[in-house]
Amino acid sequence: MRLLRTSLERIRRKAAMKTSTTSNSSIYDIHSLKQSSLPQFLIRTAADQLLQGQVIALPTDTIYGLAACVQNNKSVESLYKIKGRAFVKPIAICLAEIQDIYTWAHVTVPKELLEQLLPGPVTLIFKRQEKLNPEFNPLTQLVGVRIPNHPFVREVCRATGEPIALTSANKSSSPSSLTVEEFEDLLPHLGAVFREKDSIPDPSRAGSTIVELCELRKFKVIREGCALDSTLNSLKSFGLTESSLCKYE
Repeated sequence: MRLLRTSLERIRRKAAMKTSTTSNSSIYDIHSLKQSSLPQFLIRTAADQLLQGQVIALPTDTIYGLAACVQNNKSVESLYKIKGRAFVKPIAICLAEIQDIYTWAHVTVPKELLEQLLPGPVTLIFKRQEKLNPEFNPLTQLVGVRIPNHPFVREVCRATGEPIALTSANKSSSPSSLTVEEFEDLLPHLGAVFREKDSIPDPSRAGSTIVELCELRKFKVIREGCALDSTLNSLKSFGLTESSLCKYE
């Protein structure tokens, strides 16, 4: 019976994923994005790669992203180098749950507003907590927070147990990516790539809407992104007004 269970588990793993290798990167296909049937083997593989200091690529609710562990300085440095991003430009963190935001950022808005905006294609900027790695975005006291509406990404965050640095999967100044093929030049530098069977839901490539919320009852749109109208409606419904100040660069 034990042998039978082991064999069945191997069959399920093979059915859940198709693996190929390009240079140093293993590419895993995610065939199911339903919360109840997410392939646990792939979630664990992604989390292990991150915890080992690797940079990985994975789909989000907007475009493909590159991810690394925030608390690991070498991982963050690798992320910047792979992307060719200037170290003075901050990167957002990705979390699994709304309650996690309070650990890493000073929240200035009601939880009910957070629940309207997240999970979703929105990045919210707050003042950072001291617990966040001081070498991560060291030139700013602010941090952008993402909770993508994508079960695989959130489960990977949960399995990792710490914030993940998340940025678009492309070289800086290049268009963002809707398919793995569009960032294949980065593959040799990645620990693993998780490829979604279905198409990415943001054909505009606009990415998440970015809003600064550092001032009480104020907001500042940093990037319009793909969810501007719904985000503005939610902010204004809670009495927030637009600020002329911008602290996040």
